Order: sequence, then C-alpha cells, then structure tokens
Amino acid sequence: MTTLANFWLRTAIYTGSNTRALVPDLFRGLGAKRVLLLSDRGLEQAGVVEKVASLFDLTTHGVGPELVGIFLDIRQDAESECVNEAVRYARAVGADALLAVGGGSVLDTAKGVKYALFKGLRDIKEAIPGGLRYESFPQAQFMPIPHIAIPTTAGTGSEVSPCA
Repeated sequence: MTTLANFWLRTAIYTGSNTRALVPDLFRGLGAKRVLLLSDRGLEQAGVVEKVASLFDLTTHGVGPELVGIFLDIRQDAESECVNEAVRYARAVGADALLAVGGGSVLDTAKGVKYALFKGLRDIKEAIPGGLRYESFPQAQFMPIPHIAIPTTAGTGSEVSPCA
C-alpha cells in the first residue's frame, strides 16, 4: 500500500543585514494589529528579546502593529503544558499575531499556540490525543493568524516547516 503525503509550504525567507527591521512592516502587511513575542529566558538574558521587541517602539505613529506581550517561559523540548500556558497568555493580551524568536523549541511552541488559537482549544492535547496529528487536504486549513519566525539556531528547519 502506498501512502501519499503532501506538504504545502507557504514560507518566505528574508535574509541579510538588519532584515529584522522589516518585521513590523511584514506584520502590518499581514493585517496584524496585536503581536505576541514568544521566546525563552536564555535569549532574554542575551539581550536578543529586547533587541527584537524594540523594533515595535518605532511603529508608534498610530499605524501599528503593537507589541502586546512577551512570553518567555518556553523550555527546551517544551511539552504541551508550555503550549497551553502560552495560549492562555496570548488570549489574555488579545494577541492576533505571533512572533517566535528562538530555536526549534520556541518555533515549534509558537506553531502549537497558533493551532490552538485557530481551533479554539484550551488544551493542545485535545488535538493530539494519540500523541500525533497529521492533517492534509481537505482537513488542513489555512490559519489566518499572522506568524513570523526569527530562528536563532540552525539545523531544525522549524522556521520553514508546518511540523511541530
């Protein structure tokens, strides 16, 4: 028996000196108004989170988007409770867009948050009762939640895949 798998990757990659400065404009182009930054404590301590967050200080002329919160409690190899905590925080701050800054754990957690927000889940385990979820056409749907990833590591490819 042959199993067919299909991945539709809607990924744009921007690279070059100071391309992070494009982030607020990219979110604006995607229709975002209220951005949640997701990262981890190590990148906070290294000053990376503040450097990225400060990009939103320049968008104060009423055109947005606004950075409404920073969630930093993402652990290495984050488990479902981490995703659930981030989902609760995203809802509490009224985020309509996600900015993930970090390695594979942060980027994958952001994907879980996006999925849970889109599906209206309170617990990501609702989506993965057997520990795995694979959706393809026609079940898989476009999730209109703007989402940008800034990878800080190389190797996982998490920034370009829909898998988490």
